[in-house]
Amino acid sequence: MPAWRVALRPYLEACARARRPVSYREVLDALAVPGPRQMGRLTAALEATMAEDVAAGQPLRAAVVVSQVAPVMPRAGFFAEARALGRYAGPDTGPEAQAFHARECAALFEELAETPGGPGPDQDGAHAPEPST
Repeated sequence: MPAWRVALRPYLEACARARRPVSYREVLDALAVPGPRQMGRLTAALEATMAEDVAAGQPLRAAVVVSQVAPVMPRAGFFAEARALGRYAGPDTGPEAQAFHARECAALFEELAETPGGPGPDQDGAHAPEPST
């Protein structure tokens, strides 16, 4: 597994611990996701993370990754994947999507607030990049 992919979960958790959404572009840059098809690689990795979270009964860590344009929410693929995983049954936009996103973020923030410390070392012993401020 590439180093950027190993660092993704700890990076998302660091963002969530800081209660700070992060844009797709920020994730691509912070983790140095290689091209071509950077966004496709990131999307696939976020979807895999979502599947892992659903299987473990955890909040969706990918919820902290949002679009840079208003409304500040994940892109449609997040909601499509949440539907495919049986976690969400609503539309990609609008009040229902906003409420679902807010619930996932709140649950994630609560879960990680109960977890001591920041992101741990990855499998190579390196730490995940801190979320940019």
